[in-house]
Amino acid sequence: MIQLKNVTLRRSAKVLLDAASVTINPGEKVGLVGRNGAGKSTLFALFNGTLHEDGGDFSMPKQWRLAQVAQNMPETDESATEFVLGGDTRLAELRAALHAAELSEDGMAMAHAHVDLADAGEHDAVPRAQSLILGLGFRSAELNQAVNSFSGGWRMRLQLARALMCPSDLLILDEPTNHLDLDALVWLEAWLKRYTGTMIVISHDREFLDAVTDVTLHIEHAKLNRYGGNYSAFETLRSQQLELQQASFAKQQDKIAHLQKFIARFKAKASKAKQAQSRVKALERMEKIAPVLADADFTFEFKEPQNLPNPMLAISDANLGYSVEGQDKVIVKQVNKSVLAGQRIGILGANGQGKSTLVKTIARSIKALSGELTEGKGLNIGGGNPGKGLGLFQHIVAGLRRAGDPAQVANPPVVGFTRLGAGLNQRFARALQLVLADRLGGQIGHLARQQLAECGEIRLGGFQRHAQITSTGQANRSGRARPG
Repeated sequence: MIQLKNVTLRRSAKVLLDAASVTINPGEKVGLVGRNGAGKSTLFALFNGTLHEDGGDFSMPKQWRLAQVAQNMPETDESATEFVLGGDTRLAELRAALHAAELSEDGMAMAHAHVDLADAGEHDAVPRAQSLILGLGFRSAELNQAVNSFSGGWRMRLQLARALMCPSDLLILDEPTNHLDLDALVWLEAWLKRYTGTMIVISHDREFLDAVTDVTLHIEHAKLNRYGGNYSAFETLRSQQLELQQASFAKQQDKIAHLQKFIARFKAKASKAKQAQSRVKALERMEKIAPVLADADFTFEFKEPQNLPNPMLAISDANLGYSVEGQDKVIVKQVNKSVLAGQRIGILGANGQGKSTLVKTIARSIKALSGELTEGKGLNIGGGNPGKGLGLFQHIVAGLRRAGDPAQVANPPVVGFTRLGAGLNQRFARALQLVLADRLGGQIGHLARQQLAECGEIRLGGFQRHAQITSTGQANRSGRARPG
């Protein structure tokens, strides 16, 4: 088991954990949650040995094998299969031992190495590696493709597959769903449910946490609080605790006020002086209950659209795709679809089947190769910024992740938006839920300010500004709701 006893962890002068204690039992699936900057990644550094405790005692079985996803972008000409296969450190060690035995012509050592390799599953290592790759969304034709030929998001998927390939007693995952689409996410959830070792995962995807965890560790006020159950159970239990704490605080405040009133009234009276003094001592001995403090409360609202045509959009016999060197490359054929006011439509499909192509066509960033797209009168797509508004979710997340020039927000932020058009849909609402509660409590990057302000008027802690930007970048991120 993993044990922390009165552990203190610091980053520079900041104390992230102060005399924190918790026990993680073998085989438990643990979700590690807390505000950004609370110390989740630092705690992972303690688990993997790159950081040592500043105080207290930390223990983990020495024989446990650890697997984690490397955060660096891989740069190698290895094939995807060979790269993932390299994640099986046990096989790599045994192959090195066999090679050394062959060089020394030690027959007994070679025999032992072959037996160990068979026990380690060398016979099916390649199929196991390829099943991981395919499960995470790659195509069969890409199994032998060079790692360098993939985009950044796909390389990170390969890093995840490499970590899953490693035989482990402890698996630690830091935001493993960041680069996954829905199909890959469902596959990963199923794989982790079958995992027999101890797992600790950091994620802001509540649905993912609910699916794969049975214990929740919450970092708050430099302490580690353990809750039995998944994230939803944690939310319920914590809410109940906060209600009880608030009720106890209110009750104690009433008692304190009553004692203070008695002391003030009778402290100068000789006949009541002894009683007044006993109440003074009772106040001094009383263990104060802390009030419940809200963490970075925020509010936002969507104004009713000025115009809501119905149908909003009609697509007839449309072929969607791209023109490459004068040749039309059709991705989606014969699209016939109407979008009515108030509908919430999800677009599903395997990678490369045309989901992004369809969305870009609707957003007016590319034209249909053929067919008709009829927009309702006054339709506003993406908050009035054609080709930009649809990618706002990615821009918000990307901006907040790479905010290299953060502006400190002195007060808990209050965020409000005005001039929001009909095109700001539920996906954008989820994006706001996902980033604002978690990211704006301490800091917000300049780029993120611009991206949020692009959608209208933004107010942060009484600070008000208008902003318009002329260019945006692209970022990859799957969109599922995060816990606040």
